[in-house]
Amino acid sequence: MTDTASLNDFTPRSTVGSRLLICLLLDTSPSMQQGNAIAQLTASLKDLCSELARRPEYARNAEVAVITFGNGGVRAVDLRDGIAEPAQPFCPVEDARPPTLSAGGEGTPMVEAIQRGLAVIDEHKQSLRVGRHTYYRPLLYLITDGGPTDPGAPLVLSDRWRGLVPGLRELEANKKLLFYAISVEGAVEEVMSGLAPDDGQLLWLSRTNLAAMVKQMSASIRAAESLGDSASAAEIYRQTRRLFDDQF
Repeated sequence: MTDTASLNDFTPRSTVGSRLLICLLLDTSPSMQQGNAIAQLTASLKDLCSELARRPEYARNAEVAVITFGNGGVRAVDLRDGIAEPAQPFCPVEDARPPTLSAGGEGTPMVEAIQRGLAVIDEHKQSLRVGRHTYYRPLLYLITDGGPTDPGAPLVLSDRWRGLVPGLRELEANKKLLFYAISVEGAVEEVMSGLAPDDGQLLWLSRTNLAAMVKQMSASIRAAESLGDSASAAEIYRQTRRLFDDQF
């Protein structure tokens, strides 16, 4: 871990100095207004940041980025003051002040959001390398209650998500990424299970139980931490499922 120029991506091990990168892709399309889901999503985001900040090992090294998709298109959110499109989306969790999310707009640009999330992670890793900082294997979470649509066709389900699958599987196989999909009631099963085929990386929630997403995220971080750098994504996903189920 001392050679940052040729750094591989590691799983969380609570080492002070190495950054734990968490990127959240949050659906803010009109359907998230149903069942007060958008308010619950806001509360869950705040709970996650608070939980991480309370733990000294994460308060010192965890960084969170939020990308919303739907209301306003695809936007990075500044967790420091809520301004859209910050120059640096990743924010130390101890400085995070998540804004209140609102749902609206037209369509669900999920494909563009995943692409943006991957780009934000890659850009931040490059910045960390320049500063000779180490980092762990990033965690990317998709939270949605729908399916992807194309620009100009907000009511038509797009199949462009299929083009993302090979790249996601390659990143997982190379231990460059952990990808989780949290499906709120109404999400398209074919899309979500295609993006996240492992049982441990896919979670289905009702609109009245979005708080469980924080438990799933906590379980995924603990799973990666407990299994270590050499574990495959599949092993971490299985451990995530066991840890999540143990909470209920």
